[in-house]
Amino acid sequence: MPRIAEHCAPGGWRHAGDPYTPTCAWPDDCFVQWGGNGVVLSASKGTYRTAFFEAFPTDPATFIRGEGATVAEAEAQAFAAFERHRACPGHEFERRGYTNGAGFCKHCGLFASKAFEPTTLCHVCQAPTNHSCGQATDPESGERRTFWYCEAHAHLRRGNGHANALDRWLVEDEKEQPPGTPAQQGVESEGGLTD
Repeated sequence: MPRIAEHCAPGGWRHAGDPYTPTCAWPDDCFVQWGGNGVVLSASKGTYRTAFFEAFPTDPATFIRGEGATVAEAEAQAFAAFERHRACPGHEFERRGYTNGAGFCKHCGLFASKAFEPTTLCHVCQAPTNHSCGQATDPESGERRTFWYCEAHAHLRRGNGHANALDRWLVEDEKEQPPGTPAQQGVESEGGLTD
């Protein structure tokens, strides 16, 4: 029996309103969850609602989502994909436009989040990374562009062009610090970016 998400298990809020028990032979270490009326936002198909079943197996380590008119149909679709992935004679990955290291097997469609090294490089040390990014003015060209930072240099990320509110808050907090604080010195000496 797979590991069932707490909200889908008996006694969970989703099970009370939409009782379902998985019927496919998922491995014991596979985490699963489902719903009878999920919302999908798709550029190609538009926004729609569907029953869904999501599985997170460990062999192969991936994410699988099935959709259908019922949760049972969605589970059957997801399990068919799982069996296809496991029966693949040899995974050969291709990027399909991803720069963050993710890839898809060209034989069975398996998604792997770390199939490749990221093609994006840390602005400071040039190491491949998909850890952290933000937009700022390029000091050389004067144009706005995306700058990537590895985990070791993520603290140098700055500017209100950043996508998440925490970074904007940290930048505002940094501006309130007296000149010459370690955070400001590090940004000025290592990062070289302007807002």
